[in-house]
Amino acid sequence: MSVTDWAAVARQAIAALAPGDLRGANLYLDRRVIASGARVAVGRSEVTVDRNSALAFLDRAPQSNWGHPCRYLLIDLATGAANGFDATEPPFLRGASPELRAIARDPAVPDWTLAAPFEPPA
Repeated sequence: MSVTDWAAVARQAIAALAPGDLRGANLYLDRRVIASGARVAVGRSEVTVDRNSALAFLDRAPQSNWGHPCRYLLIDLATGAANGFDATEPPFLRGASPELRAIARDPAVPDWTLAAPFEPPA
């Protein structure tokens, strides 16, 4: 997978979800490379990435205020493998990345819940 192939990264993030994870939810991808060795905030915790990665975020209750259950996914850009972390706060409470995109959503969830433009992978 190419680092610049964000559609492929988005498909990997979607494929990493468990069945039913998108029910009532929105899935986001921050289209910035997180360099190996960088520390990344996942809710109130931090993790150190050991390979160049991308961050995906599953908002499990987008019609609710924070905190509620959510999930972060670090997608390894070399292999497509995903490592998940449960949390209760989104990455956009501290300001949304200009590269954040909604990549998948439950069609039953209203448009107003999207915290970023909706750009599903082709």
